[in-house]
Amino acid sequence: MKNAMALTLAGLLAAPSLGFAAAPDAVMVFARQGDKGSVSVGDKHFRTQAFKVRLVNAAKSEISLKNSCLVALSAAGQSFRLDTVDEELTAETLKPGASVEGDAIFASEDDAVYGASLVRLSDRCK
Repeated sequence: MKNAMALTLAGLLAAPSLGFAAAPDAVMVFARQGDKGSVSVGDKHFRTQAFKVRLVNAAKSEISLKNSCLVALSAAGQSFRLDTVDEELTAETLKPGASVEGDAIFASEDDAVYGASLVRLSDRCK
């Protein structure tokens, strides 16, 4: 597994120059599923899926994360809104080779969020 990860990273880093690419194209997102949960207040409720997320700048220059957001996706392509995020993951810029790590929690009104298996960085933030 460790060798497979190293080969994957080597392949990504050997890709054509990422120098001035948009943040989502220049940032590697490593995510590990965490706890499932729920929140209820009166008659309202929603479910949550946590991820431990690490963002790594794979570009050769500093990049801006100012207009980027994290999105969780299911295998079927359904997206889930970010509910709570550690401050470290909200950095406005990321220096070359630098990384930040923290928790991100995504939410849904039904249990579909439990099927989220991928976290991406997007520039299509609502």
